[in-house]
Parts: sequence; structure tokens; C-alpha cells
Amino acid sequence: MAWPRRSAYTEPVARTPSRLALVGLPVALAGLLACDAPAADPPAATKLAVAVWTDLEIPAQLGLVEFLLEQDGEQVRAVRPLDPRGHPQPIVAELELGYLDRTRSLELRVVGRTPEIGSEPSLVAVERRLRFARLPPGTSAAAVTLEARCAGLDCRDGWTCVDGACERPDVPESVLAGSVEELPPDPLGRLVAGRPVDACVVDADCEDGDPCTIDRCSTNFCSSESPAWDCVLCTEDADCPAPDDPCFAAFCHDYGVCWRRAVRPGTRCDDDDDPCTVQCCRELSVCMTFDVCAEPDVPTGCDP
Repeated sequence: MAWPRRSAYTEPVARTPSRLALVGLPVALAGLLACDAPAADPPAATKLAVAVWTDLEIPAQLGLVEFLLEQDGEQVRAVRPLDPRGHPQPIVAELELGYLDRTRSLELRVVGRTPEIGSEPSLVAVERRLRFARLPPGTSAAAVTLEARCAGLDCRDGWTCVDGACERPDVPESVLAGSVEELPPDPLGRLVAGRPVDACVVDADCEDGDPCTIDRCSTNFCSSESPAWDCVLCTEDADCPAPDDPCFAAFCHDYGVCWRRAVRPGTRCDDDDDPCTVQCCRELSVCMTFDVCAEPDVPTGCDP
């Protein structure tokens, strides 16, 4: 008896997924969803924006400003050359911390340098230090002043000059702003060399209270002159002692202080009894000597 042949076609058999496959399915789906989800934004970089105001004259006294943020021998540096035609204030630099640790102490040095003239190197005119215990995350801003009264003042032990005196450089976090725009405007109050530079109308607006200075207002700009000799107050020319230099004459200035001016070129300034010499003041207010015996035909330009 022959057995019937098995058909080449077989019915599909439904398979029940195993428990292990059911457990792994949510994990796989979560992984796929995670790949499709947008990546989280990286934390914002910590930056310190520094706004500098100065009463030093640009470019006569200040040619560039250097910014140095330092920690454990590492530093972030920025340099801002100043426009010799006049630079707007504040002078701003933004320092990104990079590898510096914002949660630890950092020191900021702001150095004002003289302009480079020919081969002459730039020199330090004034320096200001600020020390932060820490910086907040994101961007913060600090105001710094470079003052004429601090120029050349060397503060020891890491202190810094503020208002002409040495102080500790520590800065509380509460004085930091969120941006330069949020800082108080112009902490120096528009001063140049410690005196107001604009909004003057008459000379009296520039008066500094010193009787020995001559304070003037010109095109809404204050200027001040002080004598290079002993200050003598006066009401008339007779109150003013004669200067030692015969090529200058003393007079009582309208501002009530003795002043000096050059005498007219050709004015005699003889200081010897030699009949062969003639001495007189020339254009540079220098008493010059001419030998009239050796060169009788050379004109001296001196008064008879």
C-alpha cells in the first residue's frame, strides 16, 4: 500500500512572540524616539564684557587698552587700539572664559598704554585690577575706569588705584550687570584729567577752586593751565616779581595770578661788561650773544 505524497504547500503557522521580545520592544522604541528628538542646547558659554571709561586724553596719553583675565597662570587676552581721531566711550571688550573656571577666583587687569610713536614702544600709562570670587553663568558685564589721577601710581600687594588712592581689588558679584547696556552710564561724569570737558558755556563753568590755575571754556570744552613757577596772587603788575630769565616778563593776569610772557625779540639781555659782545633775546626767547668785534658787519637784530 502506498502512502499519500505530502503536499509541497503547507499552511503558515502563527508564532507567538516570546516574553523576552515583548520586554525589549519598549526599549528599542525609546531608542528610536531618542534619535529622532532634537538635541538639547549646550550650556551657554561664560563671558565677561568689560566697559572702560577714561579721563585720559586720546591719543595724546592713551593709544590702546589691553584686557587680561587671569587664573592660575592661564589667561584670556584682548586688545583694543584706540582711534587717534577720537574714540567713543565706553571702550568694550568681551572675554570668553574658555578653560578658566568661573566658580573660582579670577583677576581682571585692564591696562591703558601710550600710543606707539615711530620705533618707541608703547608704555603702561595706567592700570586697574578687579578680582572676582566667581562669575555667574552666561554673560555678565563690569565697568572699569582708567583715571588720570592713577597714572603712574604703583599700588603694592596686588591692590589697585581708584579715585587716586590704592584699594583692595575685590569686586562683589552684586555690581555685575547682565550686559554693557545695563551698566550705569559714564561713571567718570565726562572728565578729562579730573576736570569737566563739556557742557561749559563760560569760563566760570570750568572753575576748579584753585586760585593758581587759569580755567577756560572754549567750544564747550574746559581747559586748565597752572604756572610752572611759584604761584603769586596779584591785583596789578607791580605785585609780580621779575623772573630770573631776562627774556620773560612778569605781569598780573586777568585771573588774579602772576603770569609770564616772552619779551619782544631784539630786547637786550646783556649780562656782562664786555664791549665786544651784544646780547639780546631772539625768537625762541633765548638770550643770545653776538661778537661785534670779530664780526662787525654781521647784523645782530638787537636793539641799539
